Amino acid sequence: MRSIRLHQFGAPDVLVAQETPMPKPAADEVLVRMEAAGINYLDVYQRSGAYPVSLPFTPGQEAAGTVTEVGSAVRLVAPGDRVAWLLVPGAYAEYSIVPEGRLVPVSPHLSMRVAAAILFQGVTAWEWTTAVYPIRAGQHVLVHAAGTGVGRLLVQMSRAQGAHVLGTADDARKLAAAEAAGAEVTALTQATNLSKAVREWTDGRGVDVVYDGVGGPTWDMSLSAVTLRGTVVSFGQAGGPLPNVDISTLGQRGSLTVIRPVLAHYLDPEELRAAACAVFDGVMAGTWEPVVDKIYSLDRASDAHRRLESGDARGKLLLVP
Repeated sequence: MRSIRLHQFGAPDVLVAQETPMPKPAADEVLVRMEAAGINYLDVYQRSGAYPVSLPFTPGQEAAGTVTEVGSAVRLVAPGDRVAWLLVPGAYAEYSIVPEGRLVPVSPHLSMRVAAAILFQGVTAWEWTTAVYPIRAGQHVLVHAAGTGVGRLLVQMSRAQGAHVLGTADDARKLAAAEAAGAEVTALTQATNLSKAVREWTDGRGVDVVYDGVGGPTWDMSLSAVTLRGTVVSFGQAGGPLPNVDISTLGQRGSLTVIRPVLAHYLDPEELRAAACAVFDGVMAGTWEPVVDKIYSLDRASDAHRRLESGDARGKLLLVP
């Protein structure tokens, strides 16, 4: 079978397409023929060595496909079933081995490409707005990078809970995407008066929660925007690493709470299936919609990584066999 292999850390060119043996599922595993795999920043961090993995390594933590073989202890799925999965490495390949507990069903009314495009980002946004910090009606929410995949979904899901949302982005095109997602107010990330704008928008109070996947460039801004006893959910560093945090600063700024969630810690099999079901149902109902930017053949994984890192992608990037 054809796979993308990583033999050394580095730039996108270290992603190499090659023939690898067909894997065999263990008792609690399933063999799935991949139909679409999502490209995520987690893949970039692993490829670059920022998040080291054991080499050689097949990247990819999100995909959708059809079950072709099941292990002897598997009970919930059978050959021919449509499934999707996340947080299991090896999706950049024609076939993948997936533990049964990481699989979620895909309705015949939902395309495999849409499932692969929405699962990781959709489940992330769902968990951040329901489990990490449950959004309540009437709250004020600040979403950084609100024109990106996760950002748009955070906006949509917060609005669906009845919250007011301010979204930031680093250019006018992404601001328009944030507005289309439902942000009531938008502002450029680099605006020098953003903290002032937040205070004016909230009548001087500040926002209840900030969702910050940007990192270093927005960190101080996030702390400045939040209200007394408010919360900052810091879940990524797409714009650069976070500074060292002096915990006493959180008290000085108003008894703030900072949460650094890791998605894997929120997804036992039952919770994963429930979250994925909520996300897929929302897509089929038209409540939220993934935006696919480009689709690449498996052999062009390095081109997909270059586009993601360029900041030019206007939605999800997918690989297909």
